[in-house]
Amino acid sequence: MSESKITDALATMTREEKLVALEELSHDLAKPEETKDTTSKKRLPENPNENEPEAKRTKMDDHNRENVSAQTEESKQVDACQVQKESVRTPKEVVQPSSEAETSNQDKIVETSNDRILEMGHIYFFYRPRVGIDKVQGVQDVQRFFFILKPIAAQDKQVKNRLVIVGKKMMPYINVHQNKSNAFWSCIDIASNNMEDLTKELSSKTYDTITKGERTVDEVRIVGEGHYSFVKNKDNSTSLAYVLEMPKEISPVQKAFNIEKEASYTISVKNPGNPPPTEPVKEEEHSATFITGQRSNPAVNNQPSSGRYVALPDNLKSLFNNNGIEKTFIALNPIDFLEYEGLEMLLIGTSADLKQELGEAGAVVEKEAEEEFKEGVFDSPDSLFQELKMRGKDHPIAPLSGKWE
Repeated sequence: MSESKITDALATMTREEKLVALEELSHDLAKPEETKDTTSKKRLPENPNENEPEAKRTKMDDHNRENVSAQTEESKQVDACQVQKESVRTPKEVVQPSSEAETSNQDKIVETSNDRILEMGHIYFFYRPRVGIDKVQGVQDVQRFFFILKPIAAQDKQVKNRLVIVGKKMMPYINVHQNKSNAFWSCIDIASNNMEDLTKELSSKTYDTITKGERTVDEVRIVGEGHYSFVKNKDNSTSLAYVLEMPKEISPVQKAFNIEKEASYTISVKNPGNPPPTEPVKEEEHSATFITGQRSNPAVNNQPSSGRYVALPDNLKSLFNNNGIEKTFIALNPIDFLEYEGLEMLLIGTSADLKQELGEAGAVVEKEAEEEFKEGVFDSPDSLFQELKMRGKDHPIAPLSGKWE
């Protein structure tokens, strides 16, 4: 290349291009001198084939170049295949990480929902007629209203069954009426692993009184059965939720006791305090019948008190202490509170729609009840009495059909 051409070429180049071009030009100009120096020196050939005849060496060089070219082309094809494979990944492969993330989130939601459920089991509602009433015609003829909680036993421990008394002879109102409170007192009357310890208190009983002599109270009537759960809420409160399984349709009898097709109640436990009652409590006062006088409890709108001293263990008693201040009520959590007879609780009606009130946990409760219904767990009153270890013939079942008895 002539000097003028070099000058013209450099005029159209950038500074970086000029430097590269000059370096290449200097390298090309230096090649003859390097060849001269190299050929003038006696040395061992770097190429083992260097001393071979030129025709033979040229033929071998051409063969080597062909091999190198073929290997290079093959490498390019492999790289191209890899790039093509990455660019045409199937939709399933592309979305797989996202799908796995969604599955993980769904599992987390279900797990969280189940973690919120502190306990599951069956709930049974009963009422006992007043003494001397031959035929019950409404709540005014009812002596006492109860429900039994029969938990599904956990794998790691055996949980006690509980007989609960509700002070106002019905479940709390869900929709608060004028001049009516939706906060009802309740009490753990009996807690036992043996169901018969509970149900024997629901049989007909005879007792003596000073003024009227011997009196007899009738056996209880069953008015409903359902699937229940204790659910921990996001605000750290606890809800008792149930779905009614028997009867299938709500009748005026169930409505009289505020038993809904499904319902939830905020449940709190009352601090039993330290000192025992100053007056001795008669056995009949804290029996399941609550036949004689009831103690007043101003902390729960003058609802009756169990009148029993509850000796809670230190780990449960300490939960009522908030930085040195003793709380009167705390949320029912843990469930271990329910193992102590005489413990007083406050039930507050909240909702008749579990999904709306409890979200995913409410849906779990509904699903459990639905599966039990499909499996026919309680397809007749006989199966119900069998689980309760009660003699069905001793307890009228007419209320399950919507009739007072």
